[in-house]
Amino acid sequence: SAHFFCVASFLWTTTIAFTLHRTVVKHKTDVEEFGFIFHLYVWGTSLVTTVLRSIGSDYGRPGTWCWIQQGSTGKILHLITFYLPLWGAILYNGFTYYQVNRMLNNATRMAVGMSDRSSQSDVRADKK
Repeated sequence: SAHFFCVASFLWTTTIAFTLHRTVVKHKTDVEEFGFIFHLYVWGTSLVTTVLRSIGSDYGRPGTWCWIQQGSTGKILHLITFYLPLWGAILYNGFTYYQVNRMLNNATRMAVGMSDRSSQSDVRADKK
């Protein structure tokens, strides 16, 4: 269960990133419709990676840091079923948050520019 919920936890961060990107960058408000798909994606992927890990009975006696057996097959399975999805999530989240941040910065610059224009027109009206 530790592997299942570890994978699920970082997959949920990708659904949050997807939601932010869809609402902030793409200006779509239909993210509530993706609830079932999010659950299927997170729980399904977590289940598949956990089952793949258990097929080879790769789980060993818990050591200091890890419950993975020390053989090369165990390390390769751990890489494929844990670190590959983890780094995929990190890269996806980083790229998505970069785009969201860029969009928010552009919106802030536009808002500041608009408030500068309105204050300039107020000054001109006062001068008249």
